Amino acid sequence: MAEAPWWSRSVKTLTDAYLEGRTTPVEVVDTLLSAARTCQSGLNAFAQLALPGSRAAAEAATRRFANGKPLGPLDGVPISVKDLVPVQGVPTRRGSHITPNTPAEQDAPAVARLRQAGAIVFGVTTTSELGCSMQASNPLNGTTLHPLNPKHTPGGSSSGAAAHVAAGLGPLALASDVGGSLRVPAAYCGLVGFKGTYGAIPTVTKSVFTDYIHYGPLARSMDDCRRLQAMLAHPDPRDPSSLWARPRPILQLAERQVKIGWTTQLGPQVALDPEVDAAFLQSVQLLAAQLPTGWTLEEVDLTDVDLAEPLWTDWTARMAEAFLDAPDSLMEQLGADLQLQLKQGRLLTARGLAHAKAQIRQQRIRLIEHFSPFDLLLTPSSPHLAPPAGQWIPPGHPLTQQMEETGNWFLPNPYTYPFNLTQQPALTLPIGKSETGLPMGLQIVGQRYQDELVLAAGTCVEHSLTPP
Repeated sequence: MAEAPWWSRSVKTLTDAYLEGRTTPVEVVDTLLSAARTCQSGLNAFAQLALPGSRAAAEAATRRFANGKPLGPLDGVPISVKDLVPVQGVPTRRGSHITPNTPAEQDAPAVARLRQAGAIVFGVTTTSELGCSMQASNPLNGTTLHPLNPKHTPGGSSSGAAAHVAAGLGPLALASDVGGSLRVPAAYCGLVGFKGTYGAIPTVTKSVFTDYIHYGPLARSMDDCRRLQAMLAHPDPRDPSSLWARPRPILQLAERQVKIGWTTQLGPQVALDPEVDAAFLQSVQLLAAQLPTGWTLEEVDLTDVDLAEPLWTDWTARMAEAFLDAPDSLMEQLGADLQLQLKQGRLLTARGLAHAKAQIRQQRIRLIEHFSPFDLLLTPSSPHLAPPAGQWIPPGHPLTQQMEETGNWFLPNPYTYPFNLTQQPALTLPIGKSETGLPMGLQIVGQRYQDELVLAAGTCVEHSLTPP
């Protein structure tokens, strides 16, 4: 059997090969770009490839390894950036015709960190328009397809990031998550995806959704995920929310007791696929049999946490705010998804919005109270398998008509968006595949600022669920 290409291997394998002279960053980036171009017509994962400076960065990394002086664990490693995150010299189009086709003047803080670490930013990945839906398509770039089965979607809004990493086209992607935008595609594509506590990775965004936005890594393993998160989770004075983030020592789980809750019931309308249910419960049972001394695992019912409707009202109100002074000619260029959201936001009354905000506060407190006895919570990452290509509503969902009429993408994904509202760290990792070969995921949520506990638990889960 032919060996896998270097660009499809783990970060450690890749950097070890650089140190041993078996390959170079230049060779890896050149062959990766060639493969990505070849796969682009079948995946449509990239909005742009071969970014300015990527070849020069690979050459500089090659010289450092030749001299035995790499910058660190990500030096020479190729990584993509989602087309919502500014990359200097590259237009940040956000999958929309309304954005200017002019290069960004400076890198986002996270991209600057990547460059400082020697990572090679080789491509910008596709997203739903402005990152505002679960669609894996946008008016500017078209539809992104699932790498394991092109008849299905990789999910959104981090569609291209999930598609290329799952296809093996590089080990890492920097993505974003406003309600599951990173974790749902990770679950659909069998990846590891992590959003830390709000502010863990600085964002410096002016978006009306800024208090929901989390940046995070997409990877094929916990080790790769942790390497990228550790490098990016540093404070930046331009984002005051990031100032709590300091490098912390790796947590040794054996040194403490951990109380874990688990549930398949988060909200009143889960519509859980039987295969996902069975895979999740089997994973919980496997974990229960391997828990360290002093750890506990307990089922918890979160059926009474009902946020989808009031949060959607708040979401559409923010859409109206985002386009408050925009001319009609500009808004006419938006895709159908955003047009629908904007229409609903403009029809809201002050009383209706105030009522929704009051419900959100009440439900947020209820969720935190349910969570408070636990260190960690386990849920499925998504209640269903990847929907058909170009769609975001799972076939046969009982709320299909309502979702089609409103576009409310919170409804089919109840496990992810609540933890953007509470700003807690949440990780998803794969737990197997369905009979049709589509991946399924398990989510681990922690208390705020307990990011290392979540990541350490993810590594433990990964080892427990991986066959010997």
